[in-house]
Amino acid sequence: MPAKDIQIHPNSFPKLNARGPIHIREDVIFTNPKGEEKKGIRKRNEKALDQLQEALPRLLQPDEAVLYIARCEAPASFGDQFSLGWYVYQVTGSVLVVTNQRILHFFVRPKTFGGRDGWNWRRSVRAVAWGDIAELKVSGWFSPSATLKYRNGKKEKFWRLRGEDGKKLRRLAETILPGAASESTAAQGIASLCPRCFAALAPDLYQCAQCRLLFKDKATALRRSLLIPGGGYFYTGHIFLGVMDAIAEGFLMLLILLLLLEISGVTPTPPGEAPASWAAIIFVLILFAIEKLFTIHHANRFIRDYIPAE
Repeated sequence: MPAKDIQIHPNSFPKLNARGPIHIREDVIFTNPKGEEKKGIRKRNEKALDQLQEALPRLLQPDEAVLYIARCEAPASFGDQFSLGWYVYQVTGSVLVVTNQRILHFFVRPKTFGGRDGWNWRRSVRAVAWGDIAELKVSGWFSPSATLKYRNGKKEKFWRLRGEDGKKLRRLAETILPGAASESTAAQGIASLCPRCFAALAPDLYQCAQCRLLFKDKATALRRSLLIPGGGYFYTGHIFLGVMDAIAEGFLMLLILLLLLEISGVTPTPPGEAPASWAAIIFVLILFAIEKLFTIHHANRFIRDYIPAE
């Protein structure tokens, strides 16, 4: 893998320093895409380093240095963006930490709704070695996206980057990828890591094989989604979505009950209104089923981020 003192900007010499137990490249992490130091970038990335003190000192290898940090949103399908609306920014909040060996993807929770600068780590992290990245392509101007193509053929798009961060990632990829092409690992792509011991997690296995940390699982999310109004969202820690979902389910169940009472003759049909019919009940049941399917789909998506159960 590339050395910690790899030359990134031709107009500046490598400047390796230590910020506590973390090795950083000051000529890269605090500079713009041209290699010029900027106070705003320094302030933002110093704060990010502080916010990741729980993880980075234990996660980084002795020969690994932080090159850059970029705030972005995690990959999300069009369906997820459409169905979650503005709340998608609460779900996909992410920070990319670029080192000389790999890219670390931290899931974060914005402190303000949809905010970018204030955030907390959600104890969920993934990593991909530079050798497992076949291509890193940055597209867009005002809010660019970075598309990573892995050696296993899969692609992911990290979106809502700052313009300067997108250019910086392009610069880093152009410098590092050519030398790392022959150093792929068995993973061949990005892998989730345990937030306690940082061992690689096996797909669809919701317990760390090394430290035995338990994670929330799909089976429990499914049961709670089916049996409890908003249960899937509450289980995965999305209280706002759970409350909204519970209100929607409660309204639909109440509507079904009222229609059944009217059809059975227990309650009279209001004057001037058409009598209730089984077709109306079937329609409401279909809406209820669709709402349940959305809950299950979203809960499964959240579970894939590996949420610690404790």
